[in-house]
Amino acid sequence: YWGCVEDVPHLHFNLCFYEPIAWAIKNGIHCFDPGIGAAHKVRRGFESVTAYSLHRFFDVQMQKIFELNIGKINAHARQQVEALNSLLPLKSDAK
Repeated sequence: YWGCVEDVPHLHFNLCFYEPIAWAIKNGIHCFDPGIGAAHKVRRGFESVTAYSLHRFFDVQMQKIFELNIGKINAHARQQVEALNSLLPLKSDAK
């Protein structure tokens, strides 16, 4: 995991969440972007958001499959984001 020669419990969350959040608080940073994520970020109070991604397949058949299905995939992703955000412990009326 991450090139470690030994297992380091909770390495990802300590490195990507807890330490940067503590640093942001200590330094008066008011906005912290935890990056693209899913349920584990919502459980930590971060709103789930969609992200832009660019895909191109050089295999013609794969590109066609992608084009035929990307609308369904995006709709499913938006539904997941809405469902995850409905679980947020703190709600904001500001939209």
